[in-house]
Amino acid sequence: MKYLYYMLTALLTGSLLAGCEHQEPPYFDAGANGAYFYNGKDGQQVSDTINFADYASENPSELIDTLHIKLLGYKADRDRKLVLKTRPITGYTQAVIQLPEVMIPKDSTAHKVLVRIPRPENTDEVYGICIYLDTEDPDSELGMGIAGYAEYSLFVKEVYRKPSGWDYSYGMYLGEWNPAKHVFMAQVLKNNNYADPGDPNIWSNAPQYNLRAVDSLRTYQQNNPGANVEINIPFHPDVRYSKPFYWGELHDRYLGTYSRRTFVTICRSAGINTSNEVASLAAEEARLKEMNKLGVKAMMQEYNKIFSWQYAGAGYRSYCWVPMFEDIDYEVIRPGAWSRSSTSALLQRYYGEYSEEKYKFMIKTWLKHKGTQDFVLVQMFPVKFTWGDTDEVGMWDDSINGEEQIKECYRVFKAAYDQLTDASFTFPEVSL
Repeated sequence: MKYLYYMLTALLTGSLLAGCEHQEPPYFDAGANGAYFYNGKDGQQVSDTINFADYASENPSELIDTLHIKLLGYKADRDRKLVLKTRPITGYTQAVIQLPEVMIPKDSTAHKVLVRIPRPENTDEVYGICIYLDTEDPDSELGMGIAGYAEYSLFVKEVYRKPSGWDYSYGMYLGEWNPAKHVFMAQVLKNNNYADPGDPNIWSNAPQYNLRAVDSLRTYQQNNPGANVEINIPFHPDVRYSKPFYWGELHDRYLGTYSRRTFVTICRSAGINTSNEVASLAAEEARLKEMNKLGVKAMMQEYNKIFSWQYAGAGYRSYCWVPMFEDIDYEVIRPGAWSRSSTSALLQRYYGEYSEEKYKFMIKTWLKHKGTQDFVLVQMFPVKFTWGDTDEVGMWDDSINGEEQIKECYRVFKAAYDQLTDASFTFPEVSL
């Protein structure tokens, strides 16, 4: 009988190694008491890799791997002890696992063994361990089953990899990828596969992911004043953010009544994200004055952008507006309307050639005339352009009563200019 058993075992092993299609080993006679590892997925591979990074949402301190044990013989009339032991795998730091004591019930031909795997000590390192059937141990009541299936190789790691296409999809809303940000996003969204590059809804999901991340971090900071936040989520113009919890009267004074579009414009210009938002926009007058200066420069850049879109002047303030003050010396950006030849021709009749000093003078003068709350830069440049048959055509912007508006501006500027004694610029003489 033993001769027949070993011969069948050898034949079976050869067929497993040589065959293209796996065939599960058949039961033998009642005297065969061998056990072997059996992989529940395909019945052949007796190894597994556990990556804690795949479970970032759950953030487990340990995971369970299931070993599938099968018996060659028929059911026994009593429980039998199976002895499992471990040894290192060459080339790997040995993984830490917890093996249970295993008893195969008498009415079973298969058994599952649950192995507890604590989180590995280091990330970006692969640990390994070999679990084997020790049939020579005196306590073992089961013998060798199939040659080559007495060992189970287990690899354990916590290794994170940036999802493919991140920089051109989710990264546009969530910023640079790093493991800490990935774990944070997985936990906020309760989804380990939130960044699936094959998701057909990427462009609708990504803005929502950004908003949920921002809201989560703000809630944390509100509940933990002074807490350090290292997760860097950018503020994106497509996302509708609520007014931050820290926003107060000083913010309204220097940055204007909260507008999510203006808020994003200021943040993107000043390099503000979720990791430095609260500190950068703290309710301190000196700090907010600096933010006001950065915000005004960003507003000028935005105004040049929407001018190139042929945006109506009447909508500039609702699109983006930061208050300006007479006593602050602003860095200025040359207006787009005073740069394009088609519209500059209209402006130069009243203002002459552009110069930085002239522009700053105009801002201060118009601010004094209108007051901070009613002042909008576009009021000084009530022009727009369109395309004619062959070239751009400049015209007055009727949405802000174009030609009459610039005449009013000219009167104010010329009267103030005539009071100057040492100006480095001139204004043309215009008969109104």
